[in-house]
Amino acid sequence: MAARRPRDGAAVAAASDENANPCKKARVDDDALRKTMATIGPPPAAPDPAAVPTTDVVRHLETHGYCPIQSDASTVDALRAALADAADDDNASVLQNDRRGRNLPATPALRHAVVALIERSPFLHDYVGDDLRVQGVQDIVVSKACPPQEIHRDHQLGAKKAIVVAISLDGSPLGTEVIRGTHAGDDELSSYVARNRYSSKRAPKAAAMIQHLQQSGAMTAVQTSCMVYDPFLYHRGAASAGPKTGGRLFIMLCASSLSADDQKAMRSTNDIKRAWKIPPVARAVDP
Repeated sequence: MAARRPRDGAAVAAASDENANPCKKARVDDDALRKTMATIGPPPAAPDPAAVPTTDVVRHLETHGYCPIQSDASTVDALRAALADAADDDNASVLQNDRRGRNLPATPALRHAVVALIERSPFLHDYVGDDLRVQGVQDIVVSKACPPQEIHRDHQLGAKKAIVVAISLDGSPLGTEVIRGTHAGDDELSSYVARNRYSSKRAPKAAAMIQHLQQSGAMTAVQTSCMVYDPFLYHRGAASAGPKTGGRLFIMLCASSLSADDQKAMRSTNDIKRAWKIPPVARAVDP
């Protein structure tokens, strides 16, 4: 999911050097990039992408932190119709790199479509191991061509605390770039990403790291129109060649047992002020 852009002056100033978004910098000098790649070295191995079939969604999530899935036509139709009926107000979050997250209200049509999606997807409950609370639904709007986001996690609470369903309602590939296996916690690959994901004026570490991750296959772009992922996974929104006017929904769910403070912390990354005021969704009982 898209990380929120810093808003206050102090945060912006602090982000101007060591923590600056490397994608907004001038083109990295090739020689500096090569030297930095040699300095930081290649990343630790990621899980084998062929080891777990995507048909085993829970196991794929547990191994890789994400799983491409097939979207159900009736679910897409219901979400598209509900989105068309949603009020077009200015309830939007400002996200990294010319992206906006339109925070969708729990209208009857959208609430019904989201609950139906959850009830048809028992793997969501199986992975999180709890009833699911809808934290928010955002329609991501890209207003113009823009670079990719920073590599980030959507919260710092650890794996299996939440799950996100991402879906392009027009069937186009999501393009989200994920670093496989980094939802696991303080493993070697996650430490490598945490250590190198920011650039400075002296060392373009983020660009060098991304080159290494792409070459090793640890970082991959999701080419399906629907996926589920653990928001503790390191990931980023891909670059956009032009404007995208919406229809890319991110449905953010968390374990119902999370404390109110933890839920608030989880929502803060995406600037969602409050969760949907609907009861937690339990796993549907087989008839």
